[in-house]
Amino acid sequence: MPYLVVAVVAVGLLGLVNLMLLTAVLKRLRAQPAEGHRSAFEQPMPPVGTVVDDFAVADVDGGTWSKDSLTGDTLVGFFSPGCPACEDLLPEFVEYAAGFPGGPDRVVAVVEAIPDDAGRYVSLLAPVARVVTDPPGRTVVVPAFAARAFPGVVIVDATGRVTVSGGDVTALPAPAPAPAH
Repeated sequence: MPYLVVAVVAVGLLGLVNLMLLTAVLKRLRAQPAEGHRSAFEQPMPPVGTVVDDFAVADVDGGTWSKDSLTGDTLVGFFSPGCPACEDLLPEFVEYAAGFPGGPDRVVAVVEAIPDDAGRYVSLLAPVARVVTDPPGRTVVVPAFAARAFPGVVIVDATGRVTVSGGDVTALPAPAPAPAH
């Protein structure tokens, strides 16, 4: 009988130690930034050199944006409301886009959401970009660009060829300094 008591106590202590270790691991995982959860092999956007597929979609102002309307280097950002990494990227993207050559005519923000859910993103992005909402299940732009994760940024040239690709603004070239007056 004493062996049984010792065995039960040992199993109980082992379970308690296991629970403590699990709690510590979960705390560390939650403390990591959202970007840290991405696999090292997962690229959110298509690799440089990829040509985007044909697409045509209405922007939130009623205009049409398509592959044929690309006239030069165009910055495209991909966002999804409710995505913590997208929330982190949003102010950085807005700041970068504000200084992008060509202004809002050469910056597009794609928000994967129904228009009602994209309101906050639209209000923050509209001053610096053409905004397109790409509803889940009926997406047009996301598959045309072969976007596999959110957030993401690309620069495409006039032919639709990806020249810069990444998961955040650190992938983008440094903005050109403002001309001296």
